[in-house]
Amino acid sequence: MLRLVRAELRRLAHRRTTIWTLAALLLALSALGYGAWKSSAPPTPAQQAAARQGWEEARKDWELNKHIQIQECERSNAELRSQGVDSLMECTEENLAPKAHYYGVQAGPVSQLTTGLHFAAALGLTAVCVVIGASFIGAEFSTGNMAGWLLQEPRRSRVFWAKLLTLAAASVGLCVVTCAIALAGIGAIGQVNGLAWDLTSTDQVRLIGRLALASLMAIAAGLAAAGLAFLTRHTAAVLGVMAALGVGSAILTGSQSRLQRFSLVNNVEAWVDGPKSYLVAICRRDGTDCEYPQRVLERGDAGLFLFGLAALAVALGWWSFRRRDVA
Repeated sequence: MLRLVRAELRRLAHRRTTIWTLAALLLALSALGYGAWKSSAPPTPAQQAAARQGWEEARKDWELNKHIQIQECERSNAELRSQGVDSLMECTEENLAPKAHYYGVQAGPVSQLTTGLHFAAALGLTAVCVVIGASFIGAEFSTGNMAGWLLQEPRRSRVFWAKLLTLAAASVGLCVVTCAIALAGIGAIGQVNGLAWDLTSTDQVRLIGRLALASLMAIAAGLAAAGLAFLTRHTAAVLGVMAALGVGSAILTGSQSRLQRFSLVNNVEAWVDGPKSYLVAICRRDGTDCEYPQRVLERGDAGLFLFGLAALAVALGWWSFRRRDVA
């Protein structure tokens, strides 16, 4: 088995699709890094003067009208709570008062660069792993190489699991290196632009944990794509099936709020970011007198759903590969 995995890793590393996909990933990382550096760069003296003026005006307005703003916030929160929304910002002076770094007067915190990083990692790494997994297996069938592999190793289960282990190992390395580059880039941009380091050890552990969860999802998606490639035997078919699954899920759960539990978007958010709240419309048969109770999708339930789909795709691929002839 190890001999097969080593051979597959060498072949995977030299595939043209793998090289181009990794090049696209590096280009995307570079573009995101440049955007983060540009958006957090220190302002010019003229910009600082204009920002300070805006900050002073906002601070004066806050001192005069803060009680009104707090009352409006509490009124808005009360309306949202009546609709079943629980996750709301507290209406305190600390939360509502204008912050200097919002106006560019002070350097912003480095945490502004980490906002949404785990979602970007989840989407980007998943796309890369899916393309690599689908093309790696799909090309074996379209080029006829699979038949040659079975002549050297007739035990199909060994070939199947060797290819999946190869993809898993390559995906783990890809995710670790990509996340390390992203974190190193954030640290470097923070140093260059003089951003205030406000990430506590707890924040850092939470960020790394979320990136790990995003990576696990990406690896599972890549293996699912490989399983579907064993089933469909074509790269484009795999990408079409996965795209149809995503679009179909969005349409179905958008029209039927009770099915939001099975929304791919909701499950991805719950897995990567923690419990996801959503509203369910419960109406009478004539469509009137509706209530909107809040439901919560837990991370564990989201993991069961996402990894269950991946396991099903792998199982279908294994069954198809063992039962169907390879031309």
